[in-house]
Amino acid sequence: MQDNIRDEFSIFELDKKFIYFDSASGTLKPKIVVDEINWFYNLAPINIHSMNNKKGVEIFKKIEETRKLAGELVGAYPEEVIFTSGTTDSLNKAANMISKAIQKDDEIILSYYNHISNILPWEVVAKKNGAKIIYSKNIIDDINSKTKIIAFSQMNNTIEQHINMERLLKFVKKHNVILVNDAAQAIVHSEVLISEADVIAYSGNKIYGPTGTGVLIIKKELLHLLKPSTYGGSQISVMEEGEWTYKDSNKKFEPGTINTAGLVGFGKALKWFDENVENNKDKIKIVKNYFYEKISELKDFKIISRKADSNVVFSHKKINSQDIVSYLGHKDIYLRSGEHCAKMLKKIIDTRSSIRASFGIYNTKEEVDKVIYELKNGDSFLSF
Repeated sequence: MQDNIRDEFSIFELDKKFIYFDSASGTLKPKIVVDEINWFYNLAPINIHSMNNKKGVEIFKKIEETRKLAGELVGAYPEEVIFTSGTTDSLNKAANMISKAIQKDDEIILSYYNHISNILPWEVVAKKNGAKIIYSKNIIDDINSKTKIIAFSQMNNTIEQHINMERLLKFVKKHNVILVNDAAQAIVHSEVLISEADVIAYSGNKIYGPTGTGVLIIKKELLHLLKPSTYGGSQISVMEEGEWTYKDSNKKFEPGTINTAGLVGFGKALKWFDENVENNKDKIKIVKNYFYEKISELKDFKIISRKADSNVVFSHKKINSQDIVSYLGHKDIYLRSGEHCAKMLKKIIDTRSSIRASFGIYNTKEEVDKVIYELKNGDSFLSF
């Protein structure tokens, strides 16, 4: 990793006051990613399906390199990788494609810790098919012969649920359950493996890549049994009136024109991540732990998360979280307030509205000190 990784991000050069602790929502983008997107729009702005020319071949190679890298990150084959617009799109596609295997009275286990994007698609499928949703505090305890799907987050975006994956996999294998891992957060902070799930979803936006990019990775044994949930050009090999044959590859799940600019940028982001972040995750933890310690020293602030969690979630005993985050935001300090899309977490943990600080490779202890200074000296909001 470079000595000053912040030099890789134009925002810090263009806006000297900018302090960003909201990477769980979306990481900042290094120059190399932005440059690659600009390359596409400036020098190769043609459709990915236009292959009878040099630029078309070059773009195709870049996209397939992105597919290879996206799969390698979780130990998957390129043919198991489907491009989407992000984790939400991936989870919706997965739920729709798998829904045909869900029968009346089957059970779908959802963790209370899940992001709403890993709840609502399964709720819709359950209502449509007459299946039952089981909300779970401890997933392993609720697995039985009726369980067909377990949808969980290996690491969620607020308070983390620590799951014994080895034990979970034993139960999943015993009951022939399809395991769906929302890895949007985990992909940045920990090891994610397709060998430990049947389905993995993650976003480019969370891994220093462009918005509007994501992957749905499905083990080939399962993928071979599924049919697309969206339809259009480039996924059909043969068609007659009322009959058609899908291509026998993952391309049948990518109809239409994919987000070419985003995906060439995503490829650069994956390489950049491997070179700069993958082996330096401890540097992020150091800043996160420093933030945790400093917040714990402040009067009237309560930390909700655990020190081992990847984010620091906290609140004030007297002042609304949104007011505090708005105050900081007008000081060019970016955090997040609210429920953080973990809509069911309130059933088991009294989080109400909280403040979340989340971290990237670019954050520093000096930035933490500036946040703490404003919280200590923010007379304008402490007088509310």
